[in-house]
Amino acid sequence: MIKNRRLILIDLDGTLIDSSQGIHHSFCYAASKLNLPTPSLSRLTNYIGPPILEIAKELYPDLESYILSRFVKLFRSNYDSIGYLRSEWYDQVISTIDILFKSNLYDLSIVTNKPTIPSTDIIKISGLKKYFLHIIGIDYRFLNDDGAFFSSKSEAIHHALQIECYKPESAFYIGDTSSDMNASLEQGVKFIAALYGFQKWDPDQY
Repeated sequence: MIKNRRLILIDLDGTLIDSSQGIHHSFCYAASKLNLPTPSLSRLTNYIGPPILEIAKELYPDLESYILSRFVKLFRSNYDSIGYLRSEWYDQVISTIDILFKSNLYDLSIVTNKPTIPSTDIIKISGLKKYFLHIIGIDYRFLNDDGAFFSSKSEAIHHALQIECYKPESAFYIGDTSSDMNASLEQGVKFIAALYGFQKWDPDQY
C-alpha cells in the first residue's frame, strides 16, 4: 500500500522538552552518592543528548566500569521516579504538534535515547499521548520482547521506519544535536535541526 502521509520522528530531550533541570538533579544525586564532583547545570547541559553512560564517561573518564554501572543505576532510579517530572515543554512545541496532527498529512512518533517508560510518562502527563503512534526509547525493543536495547539512535530510527512500513525518503527526523543529524542521515532520513535545543549549532552544519 502506498502511503500518502509523511512520517515525522521527533527527539525528546532538547527538542520537545527542556529536561536539563531534571537530568542535572539526578546526575548530581548519583555523583554525590559516589562521592564524585557534581557539575554545574551549565556544564552538564553541554553534554546532554547521548545516553547517560556516555555522558558519565565524558565527565568522569577515569572511573572504572563497575563504578560507572553503579552511577547509571543511581541516576536511573532517581530520574525515573523524580527527575523526569522537572521537564518543561519548549514554547509553541505543543501547539505545533497539534497543528501537524490535525493536518492529517503526517504520522508522528518519538525516537529518543531516554528509556521508554519515563518518556511515555512525560507525554501522558501533558495529555499528548494521542498525537504519537509510538514513543520509542532506547529500551523499546527490549520492553516489547523483540530483543536487546538499541545500540544507537540510528538503529532506533530504522526500527521506527520498519514498524510503520515507511520508506526513509518519506520520513523526517527532528532533533537538536549533530548526533541526531548523523543518526538520521545514516538511515537516509531527512533531518530538521531544532536550533533552540541543547547544542549550539554552527551555521555551516545545516
